[in-house]
Amino acid sequence: MSRHAEIAKKQLDQAGKLDKELKAKLKLEPPYATQVIAVRRELRKAYEDVLFLDFRYAQERDVETALWMKAHHRSIEAFRSHISKLSATAEGKKPVELRKLVGHFIDFLKESSKYYRALVARLISHFGVTELHHVLRMLDMEIPKQQVKCSADMRESITKSCHTIFVYLGDLSRYRELQSVSKNGEKNWGPALGYYQFARRLLPTAGTPMNQLAVVTIQTGDTFASSYYFLRASCAAEPFATAQENLALGFKKVLKRPAAPDAPVADRFMRLLAQSFGEAGMETADPLVQLQHAINERSIACDTLTRLVCSIIAVHHLKPEPANLQLLLDTLKVLLDVLCEQMNVMADTGGELATRVSAVVRRMLPALRLLSRWLSLNLKLGRPLWNKYIHAMTLCGSKFPRHLLPAIQPLAEDIDMRGFSPLDGGLRASAMTDVEVTENEVPLRLSAFLSDAADNAAAIHFELAKNTKRTARDPNLVAMHQMVDELVT
Repeated sequence: MSRHAEIAKKQLDQAGKLDKELKAKLKLEPPYATQVIAVRRELRKAYEDVLFLDFRYAQERDVETALWMKAHHRSIEAFRSHISKLSATAEGKKPVELRKLVGHFIDFLKESSKYYRALVARLISHFGVTELHHVLRMLDMEIPKQQVKCSADMRESITKSCHTIFVYLGDLSRYRELQSVSKNGEKNWGPALGYYQFARRLLPTAGTPMNQLAVVTIQTGDTFASSYYFLRASCAAEPFATAQENLALGFKKVLKRPAAPDAPVADRFMRLLAQSFGEAGMETADPLVQLQHAINERSIACDTLTRLVCSIIAVHHLKPEPANLQLLLDTLKVLLDVLCEQMNVMADTGGELATRVSAVVRRMLPALRLLSRWLSLNLKLGRPLWNKYIHAMTLCGSKFPRHLLPAIQPLAEDIDMRGFSPLDGGLRASAMTDVEVTENEVPLRLSAFLSDAADNAAAIHFELAKNTKRTARDPNLVAMHQMVDELVT
């Protein structure tokens, strides 16, 4: 054992003693007591010393989790317990005491957030992870001038640690907002959401940030968003442990509420998904008609449509049953029908490419990209729509020749879909960068969309070529073969 490892072991032993001392003091004193604060800070420093003395040893002993659970979360639970007891017994007679206690809790949460922000900065600077300097800039921290060499393994480990810390920062912000009282009674969940989203970007394969985003949206009463995030947490490459249980509970709540006749189309679809997840029968005809109408009338936002399509794909991934597949195919058919209608009324030439794309098509493109990616991974399942898909893509390609479109670059949906298992981890490998294009999005999106379409057409071409005799006898297959040739070339 190295000298640093020996010192780290002694510090960890010391942390164990301090942990017992803190646990004992919390039974006798409130979590804001001076002696409790002193021991808590000693415990925190002991764990932090282990991290920087021998990071590998600290990983093996799961020191980061101990630092959170024993030096922070235990005190959070103690504060909650004291607040709950005082709230129950006060009966309006001790509001000042309660306000003081809540004030102490908020101060603790602020101080803990400040500590973890500093810890992130120290980890990145100490181990020389230059790839995470954007994190320092986000935190308004100074970029170290002296560069330290960092191995690929260490870079991966520090990235995971920073990801976990940003989840903790999100939790601390969420706890703080739960206790805060504003003049208008509204809650500001922005900081918590921001930390969770940043954690997601650092480690897209992890389902934890998605689960925590769902927890926040439950607080806001947004059932559609919470269901979406629980689905994403369940379908992450590394799913959150209880995400499917959380999703099932959320869906049960959706079904307990009576269906509102004037509910937005996205909420109606989420009700359908809740029914399918609970193995109940579902009637899809009306919602599909409403979806087509909402797309044409532009009454469904682009982000909402994209999340809706993602949710439908996720439910089929979790429960690959015939009814769920049919809903997915029917949804794809609706979008293809609308796309064909829009292409048919569009002028063949004239004006900038971006300006020729209708607002309806602009809103659909991210969702269509998700469905095209799903089709590429499930080509045989999508066979009933091959003809319609190829026809729509050929029509779109005739209006927007690929040679006039820009080279493909990462777009918002590329970054957002990273780590999403039903799409094999995302839309494109190029999206592993965090640099999102914000200018000329429409031509770039068309370029990516038609590139995916060409790949799918080539795969369909290969499948059709397997049975040339049947193709020659079937006029529909002959026509589709011709369209495939046109799209591929």
